[in-house]
Amino acid sequence: MILKSKDGILGIFVIGAKRTPFCKYGGSLRELPASHAFAAAAKDAIQSSRVDPNLIDCTIVGNINFEILTNSANLCLTGGSDIMSSLPMLVRNVRFGTSLGTPYLMEDHIKTPFLDTYTGTTLQKTAENIAKLYGITRKDVDEFTLKSHLKWKKAEESNTFEDEITKLKTVRNKKEHDVIKDELTNPEIKLEDLTASPSVSEDSIVTFNNSAAPADGAASILLASEEIVKMYNLNPMARITGWSCVGSDPYEGLGVVAAIKKLTKTVDFRMHDIDLFEINETFASQSLAVIKELDLDETKVNVNGGALAMGHPVSATGARMITHIVHQLRLHNLRTAIAASSCGGGQGVAVMLETI
Repeated sequence: MILKSKDGILGIFVIGAKRTPFCKYGGSLRELPASHAFAAAAKDAIQSSRVDPNLIDCTIVGNINFEILTNSANLCLTGGSDIMSSLPMLVRNVRFGTSLGTPYLMEDHIKTPFLDTYTGTTLQKTAENIAKLYGITRKDVDEFTLKSHLKWKKAEESNTFEDEITKLKTVRNKKEHDVIKDELTNPEIKLEDLTASPSVSEDSIVTFNNSAAPADGAASILLASEEIVKMYNLNPMARITGWSCVGSDPYEGLGVVAAIKKLTKTVDFRMHDIDLFEINETFASQSLAVIKELDLDETKVNVNGGALAMGHPVSATGARMITHIVHQLRLHNLRTAIAASSCGGGQGVAVMLETI
C-alpha cells in the first residue's frame, strides 16, 4: 500500500521509537514480564517524542496497525515484546493425574523444530532447501554470520545504538542489575567456532550458530497522523511511505523477496534508490538468498548486524528493525529505508520509511 490522498501525500509518521537491549535466552531479562519490557520502551518513546500521553488513542502490540488509516485514531502506540526465556515448558497427559512413578517428560518448544502443516517441512529444512537452490555453501553462511557479529560489535563500540536503547533495571537472584546494552549469546564468536558447529541434521549447512538464537527484548513505535503532527507541531523521525504484505510459495521460504518487490513497485522506487535495508536474519542462507535474488548492495543491508548476532525475540524483531532504521536515517542524513521479513508459511512483509 502507498500512502496518498487527493491533496498529495497522506502522512503517517514515526514520532518516537525505542527498544530495550536485546538479551540472550536465559540472560538479564529472563525474569522481566514481556508487558513490563514493552512498557519501558513505550514510556521512553513517548518521552522522546515530547507528546502528551493522554493524546494516544490506542495501543496495538504485535500486530499491524490500521487505526490511523481508517481515521479512528490519530496517535497510536505500537510495537512488540517477547521474553522467550519465560515461555513455559510443555508436559503432556498430567492434567487429570498420572500413575505413581510415571515420569514427567518435558517438551521445550523453543528448541523443537516444528513441521509446517502445509509443506510438511521445518524452517531449518526450508533454509537448507534455499541454500541448495541458490548454491549457497556452508562457508558462505558461516562468513555471513560472522559479518553480522562484527558489524554489531563495531556499532556497539561506536555507541551507534545509544539513542535507540531504553536502559532497564531488573532483579535477578534478589539483586538489582542495570541492563544498558545488548547481551549477545556469542559476543566473541570466531569463524573457527562457526566452522566447528555441528549441523542441525546430516549433510545440512544449517547450524544453531548460523541461525538466529532465541532472545528477550521489546521495541515500541509511536505513530501519528499528519493532522496531529501539524496540530501539536511535532517533530517526526520519519514518514511511512508504504508497505506490503504478501503470500508466496511456502516451499521457497522467501516471502520477503515478493514483499520488497511489490513495495518498491507500488511506491515507484528502484531497488538501488533505497539507502538502507533491514532484513530479518532468521537464517544466514535465507538472508544471502534475498540479497542475491534482489541484487542488493550488501553494504546497505543490516549495516549494524542483525538477528544472527543479536538474537530473535520473535514478537519484537520487526519493531526493533523499524526502530533501528529510523534512528539510522537521521544519524547518517539518509533518505529511504526498507525493513522486511519473511514469515512462516510463505508470508512476507515490508515497510518503507523516508526522512522528512
